[in-house]
Amino acid sequence: MKKFLMIALLVGAIPAVAFGQMVTCDACTHDVSVYMGSGGFIAEADDEEVVWVSECDGVTVSGELEPDADGVVAMLFSVDNGLACDDEDGRLQLGPVMDGGWYWITDDMNSAVGSLIDSEVYDSLMGMETMPTSAGEGVTMMSGKGAVYLKETDSGRVGILSTLLPQMPPDEMTVNVCDYTTSGTTHTRETSSCMLGNGGTKLNAQGPVDAFTGNRAPISNGGMVTRPLAAGSTVTVTFDLWGNGTGHYTTAAAGDARLGHEGGTPLDATISGAYNTGAVGVAPPAIDGTGGASDTAAGLALNADTTNDDIAHLTISPNDTFCNPRANPPANNPVDVTISADASTPDEVTPTITENTAGNVAATFTLTVVCPSASQQQQGVELVPDNLFPTGK
Repeated sequence: MKKFLMIALLVGAIPAVAFGQMVTCDACTHDVSVYMGSGGFIAEADDEEVVWVSECDGVTVSGELEPDADGVVAMLFSVDNGLACDDEDGRLQLGPVMDGGWYWITDDMNSAVGSLIDSEVYDSLMGMETMPTSAGEGVTMMSGKGAVYLKETDSGRVGILSTLLPQMPPDEMTVNVCDYTTSGTTHTRETSSCMLGNGGTKLNAQGPVDAFTGNRAPISNGGMVTRPLAAGSTVTVTFDLWGNGTGHYTTAAAGDARLGHEGGTPLDATISGAYNTGAVGVAPPAIDGTGGASDTAAGLALNADTTNDDIAHLTISPNDTFCNPRANPPANNPVDVTISADASTPDEVTPTITENTAGNVAATFTLTVVCPSASQQQQGVELVPDNLFPTGK
């Protein structure tokens, strides 16, 4: 403490006294939380000069402080320099200084230490203070700015407690996307207190029906599907158009609340496709789902579903031009397929479905039709001879 007191005494202050008038301090950034009696403060300057203003018993005194070589300012307020204050409503502010400054109040028995408080922080948190638990008549309490000065009556010992306590940050408010509520078998649209999306959509793709579960496994955008080799066999991939999950509600009746939502019904769309064969000398015509056209040259057919024309099925058949392990050399040629969805009724949901500039593509999906691997081609072939240990006879 002596070191800081010596610093304070060496720092020059030029006071200016004003009686019965308010002096503003635009440069002041921090307050001595409890300005009462004698004490002092120390802080790191945030400029080449620090000003201070003391208000006590209707008298305002102001001055300036020059930082030392370490950028630190310090000052006493005492009876000797006329800055000791016996007014519970006194105020001592200073600045510009950085956070981390502190002050002390010296009483008969000991000194109490507290932190300088940022004036703007206190103003913004005023009314949110947590007062210390009262100890009854044995301890007197005097409120300051973001702190309380406590004094034990019998011993005279003093202390300072902050009333601005740290708190856990509040949980981030969860904003529901506009979806639908389920009550029994009734689905009701949520059109308020929810977040609307950007009008984006996505093409959903599902692979062949699993022989064991009877379900179709989802295929990710950019995934691969294996072409069958056995004559008469096919692989089918199903496509339909959905909202991208960022939030929308239908403009149709309440019964269609799940339109474009997972587990509901797909959006109204026309699905078409095209393919690229790369180096293979086969023309790449479009594969059109609207008319059920098939491209036998590539072993691909895109057809609308017989019961719901918003759904399309890509049927992949064997084709020796692309996959033929018996040829010499073997044919092993992948086909890149692009599926596009045109939202037939872009305004059937809110927000309106977003499409490309031409207005005919809401979402695209790509997949690659590949040939079976060597191990897949060998499935079902007996690899182990009947006699593991021939005798040579």
